[in-house]
Amino acid sequence: SQPLIFEGMSGGTMTALEITNTENTATGYCDGFASQQPNHILKLNSFFEFLRLEVESPSDTTILVQGPGGVWCNDDSRDANPMIEGEWQPGEYKVWIGSYKADSNNNYLIKITGKN
Repeated sequence: SQPLIFEGMSGGTMTALEITNTENTATGYCDGFASQQPNHILKLNSFFEFLRLEVESPSDTTILVQGPGGVWCNDDSRDANPMIEGEWQPGEYKVWIGSYKADSNNNYLIKITGKN
């Protein structure tokens, strides 16, 4: 299936830790700086056996996800691009795309692929 692709601008004034209240998750460390409001809200109507969120940006970005069952973060999965993949429960997920450096705002694409 074709991936869903969204674009946006990474970065913000809050640290990842201020947003997630956790430093380390099953998918990686919560790093970087992001905005208070999530960049994307993902609504899943059913259970996904496999779902991948992959960020592509010329700069070093991070990803934070908050939703049913917890918080997931990632910094460098492939090169400097973050990725989160695995099983996803139905529900609403808040997705932040952070910049690894402070005072840095960068264009990114987020690709979502999956099967349920």
